[in-house]
Amino acid sequence: MLVKTAGLVLRETRVGEADKLLCVLTPTDGKITVKARGALRKGSRTGSATQLFAFSEMALFQGKSQYTLNEASAVELFFPLRERVESMALAAYVCEVLELLSDADSGMEELLRLGLNTLYALSEQTAAEELIKAAFELRVAALAGYAPEAEGACTACGAAEDLYFSPAEGAVFCRLHLPGDRGAVYLRGGAAEAMNYVLSCDARRIFSFRLGEEGMRAFSVAAERYLLSALGRGFRTLDYYHKIQSATEY
Repeated sequence: MLVKTAGLVLRETRVGEADKLLCVLTPTDGKITVKARGALRKGSRTGSATQLFAFSEMALFQGKSQYTLNEASAVELFFPLRERVESMALAAYVCEVLELLSDADSGMEELLRLGLNTLYALSEQTAAEELIKAAFELRVAALAGYAPEAEGACTACGAAEDLYFSPAEGAVFCRLHLPGDRGAVYLRGGAAEAMNYVLSCDARRIFSFRLGEEGMRAFSVAAERYLLSALGRGFRTLDYYHKIQSATEY
């Protein structure tokens, strides 16, 4: 059966001399595996449309365990990502998270939209990379069913000042009610408001805010620690991203 769909390439794996195996996130069928025959051959008509980060229109033959690519045309390649090593590393992290949290045989339209918006923001540098990364981490956690309690006030008493975020508890607390979480982050400089905004705003506006240096640092640390805590694991692409960051600081 021939199936037509749009999809974002989250991962590509070389198979033999000329073929690729793709992990593709689609809006209606979720995460699917696609065999792209001959995509690595010079002059292949599907080469660009099947590369990592490509959002493409695809015509697929559906098999028992995977799809086989018949035709593909690129809609968006996010080419500027490939011009900056930090942006490319961060985009790879975004795709690894999306692959983990997406399901097969179910609608993933919101998750796909978040992924595309994030890659676009990174590609076009519509906001600071640190802000884009943190906003993505919080929003993707919420879409996966791990939304933290971060409404800008202490979960225990409702206090709105001197707030901390506990990644282990997934909630905001004042100093008085803060549990013994060594990873807790002091939400200075508007970080508490930023967390609440990202979790509650329209999906098209999640990167439409700015923070000062202190607030951005707190927001960034809180978001990353929370996603890793909620999922109970790390990501090799995130480790690589931080390695690149450390190298460029010197």
